[in-house]
Amino acid sequence: MSDTSVAARILRLADEPGYRRQIRTLANLQEGRHALARKIFRPENVRKCSPPSPEAIAGATSLLAPATADAHR
Repeated sequence: MSDTSVAARILRLADEPGYRRQIRTLANLQEGRHALARKIFRPENVRKCSPPSPEAIAGATSLLAPATADAHR
């Protein structure tokens, strides 16, 4: 298909009321999802992650050491 025939086909589709309604419905759905995400993920609700402390790493390592030792037997 040439570029002009593709453009003509898109223009014909865009002129159909059913197609326009479908596109509008999808746009409204996406806007609603975006609004919900903005309400949930406000900057004051998002905590900044800090790296784990050395104590936390040591604790996690001590919990995993027996499990990995059993796996190597």
